[in-house]
Amino acid sequence: MRVLPSLALVAMLAAGAAPAHSTNLITNPDFSGASASACISGWSKAGGGWNCDGGGNTGNALADTGASSWISVGDSNVGLSQTFLDVAGTTYAVSAWVVGDQSNGYLAIDGTPLATFGNAQATTNLPWTELTGSFVGTGSDTIKLFVGNDPGTASFTAVSVDLPPIVPEPASFAVLGLGLVGLAALRRRAVTV
Repeated sequence: MRVLPSLALVAMLAAGAAPAHSTNLITNPDFSGASASACISGWSKAGGGWNCDGGGNTGNALADTGASSWISVGDSNVGLSQTFLDVAGTTYAVSAWVVGDQSNGYLAIDGTPLATFGNAQATTNLPWTELTGSFVGTGSDTIKLFVGNDPGTASFTAVSVDLPPIVPEPASFAVLGLGLVGLAALRRRAVTV
């Protein structure tokens, strides 16, 4: 019967030392959808042509990014954007996967480019590249994916805005260790009685 309280104590200590899991703040991050309007659900588009699940040189999206859908944009000065709510003053990590064919562009938050890409090659099956950056939330921010030149195309998928990974403090591990030592002592005491 003493095992149940001990297990509860271990579970509480382990939960306190585990990093928190964050949630992606982006709606439809992989541009999935059965129709053209569904694949850009949650996104606003400005400028030239676009195509869901194809077009452009997408390489192997599933192997490179883990995503099975994407959006390809062509022409010059095409932008995809989405406004999302966050916590003001909190630092967030942002990323998006891109593959470009004779194109250049950027990933921006509130008009400030955080990462750029460029590729002068006219070839197929280029590898996908992850664009990353970080920003401090204002309460409501806008992410923008932008392609800046023609005749090239660029494809995007797996867009995310998350809290950066939380690394437990050494004190959390110390508390966990003390809890385990205490459990061992209780077990030893129960065995000798």
